[in-house]
Amino acid sequence: MFVYIMFFCNQANIDHSRELMKGVLERFWMQSNIPVSILAGCGIWCLYSPIKEKCSSVGTVLYYVLGVGALLMGAYQIRNHYATCDMSNNYIMRDYGRKLLDAIPANGVLMVEGDMPSLTSRYLRYCENYRPDVDVVDQELIGFNWYKPMHKHNYKQFTFLTTERFILKMCWHEKETPMRFLTTSRMFLMCTLWLGSLYTSILHKTRG
Repeated sequence: MFVYIMFFCNQANIDHSRELMKGVLERFWMQSNIPVSILAGCGIWCLYSPIKEKCSSVGTVLYYVLGVGALLMGAYQIRNHYATCDMSNNYIMRDYGRKLLDAIPANGVLMVEGDMPSLTSRYLRYCENYRPDVDVVDQELIGFNWYKPMHKHNYKQFTFLTTERFILKMCWHEKETPMRFLTTSRMFLMCTLWLGSLYTSILHKTRG
């Protein structure tokens, strides 16, 4: 569990100095409950086994008591928390993603940044085939080497430029880059991507 936590904290690429990011990181520590539950079950079995060997009748009764108790505990948790955890009628993220895509004109490109805009719009576009004429590009992921070969077949309007990967790589490491250069790089990147998208759109209309 210690190795898992240290490895995850090191690879999560999350700024621990920000309170919001600490809250995001805490959600992933729930995996540590799995080995704790397994160890608790092993401990109960170690306590139960000697009782069953010395007195089989008491062990049998205890076996059923523990089994029924575990079922009742689970039912109690479901009864108290099911209504809070039931998201079957919650369509906030779906509606949010549709609003983002609906705001883009026909055969356009949607540039997103952040978990909610990126995940909602990309899921609707590429999993549910909503607004198939729109290309959804994640500005945070596009700087990685694996992004272009994995996603270029999904894009119809968007064209990868030679400079975007270098600039986005510089923007990604904000701690190692002066803020003035970072801001300038982002502005230059957006202008370059906008010009590239404009050129692609004009070329598409000319051919059509």
